[in-house]
Amino acid sequence: MNEKLRTIVERLVAVYSSRLADVALDFLAIGMKMFAERRASQASHYQVALGNLAIAVELMLKSYLSRKNFLSIFEGGSTEFRFMFSTPVELPADFNWRTHWETLRSNAIPTIGMDKAISAFYVFRPDLKPSLSPHARFLSTVRNASVHAILPSFQRYDLERTAFLALSFLRDMAGVQELELAWTRAPKEYAAILTEFESTRVEKVRKRIEAARTKCSRGLNLGSTEIPEGWEFYTTHCPVCANFALVQGYTQLDAVPGTDLTGAKLNFRAGLLFCGACELKLDDSEELRLAGASPIIDRTSDLGHWLWEEGLLED
Repeated sequence: MNEKLRTIVERLVAVYSSRLADVALDFLAIGMKMFAERRASQASHYQVALGNLAIAVELMLKSYLSRKNFLSIFEGGSTEFRFMFSTPVELPADFNWRTHWETLRSNAIPTIGMDKAISAFYVFRPDLKPSLSPHARFLSTVRNASVHAILPSFQRYDLERTAFLALSFLRDMAGVQELELAWTRAPKEYAAILTEFESTRVEKVRKRIEAARTKCSRGLNLGSTEIPEGWEFYTTHCPVCANFALVQGYTQLDAVPGTDLTGAKLNFRAGLLFCGACELKLDDSEELRLAGASPIIDRTSDLGHWLWEEGLLED
């Protein structure tokens, strides 16, 4: 048993994760400074702020994941590298760990992107998925574009929710000491931004409902609602005009762990809603609740099909 190597690997993981956290906090500080400047000036050029906040989120996620399962943040790596960080106690005493550490430090091993990092984070924190996934999905779509291209114009709300997402992840990164400490020492404005985002959400939903009702009085855009393929889309009744509205989110099996599927339910957890008839748009599960629409939709009638596609049901 190579206990010495296990101790070394534990230290290397801690060092790597800490470095990710430190760099994430640097990007967060820059992004939040730009966020405050753009907010104060009412400027509409958000790309640099969005880019820095997106990178901060990605690095925070990877720092968190590296503490939970180090190899989960890497796309590749040699067999020796993966054995070193998964079963170090099984390796011989003369195993050359320094070679693989230097390879890691040189960034020769590609890491996962934003999409996979977010999905992996939800495995450990499924409680945060309903409230954060719509905003995280938006951030994932603009992350690469904000760094490598010119972004199309965005509304100020897009910058607001990006800051909300970044600070929410910082607040909820339990297990990464550097990030936990950074939140406790964060400027009071950070907590105020989260509170403000939640409080202004009510007024935003009220205005969108009023606009949708005005649309109803002037005439609806009647027509069929097409559902894109996949388990991330579904329909529900619009809370304003009662026509079918498209919702985007994810489908989840709710069953008691360790039991068979008797009594299991398949639920769709909606995060985004758009009604083509009255043009109502809601951006997350909390906004659906405020508008009177349930963010949880029963899809148990599709359970057999879902199990078959997931490979959990025999032909």
